Amino acid sequence: MLGLRCIVGNLHGGGRLLRSLPHVQKSCVSSSSLTSQRVSLHRGLPPPAARRFLSQDRGSSARSARFKLQTRVAVTLAFGGGLMAVWWYVYSEKEQKLRQQRLQQLQQVALGQGNFSLLDHTGQRRTKRDFLGSWPLFITVDPERDDVPALARYVKDFHPRLVGLTGTPEEVKEAGRDYRVYASPGPKDEDGDYIVDHTILIYLVSPDGLFLDYYNRMKNQDQIAESVRNHIRNHVPLADT
Repeated sequence: MLGLRCIVGNLHGGGRLLRSLPHVQKSCVSSSSLTSQRVSLHRGLPPPAARRFLSQDRGSSARSARFKLQTRVAVTLAFGGGLMAVWWYVYSEKEQKLRQQRLQQLQQVALGQGNFSLLDHTGQRRTKRDFLGSWPLFITVDPERDDVPALARYVKDFHPRLVGLTGTPEEVKEAGRDYRVYASPGPKDEDGDYIVDHTILIYLVSPDGLFLDYYNRMKNQDQIAESVRNHIRNHVPLADT
């Protein structure tokens, strides 16, 4: 305001006010210079409103980018999950079909479909029907030496649920034929001892009495255990087929 008043006095008073008051002139000049500098400084700066709108635009852009990224991730996960579901369905259907085919093949084999009658290691007469379920059985192929007391001693070295079975040579031979087991005693030596040449197999039979699998000496205990677990998981009772 001081600079403006000095300019007005200079215009209407013919300059007398400025000449008579030199210190006011200096103040006016100084005030005018400061005002000019302030105007120049303000002209060199960007408008505040522009800076405020720019920061808002950047925030909106960042939020939009995050939303797009989240959308893409969600779509990708949904698509991948859908593919996995389709793959699992096709795989399950294929496995089920293979199990059904194998079940039909095993039924045609008719291995172990007969009924044996033998003595267990406690001297009790047992038949195949007594063991329909999950019973481990050991059937000797040497009934002449593997009598009831011998079997009782033998099964102690295995699982407590293992049942040893023996009988007359004719009964044992009939059970062997039913499971297609080969056994032939060799010649006796001077002490009356002999070696029996026989098939070495472990048969896995379902609770329904159906042959499921077999294991020879080429299979180790881990492979046998894994195979048995797979059969247990995938077992389908005959009543459900």
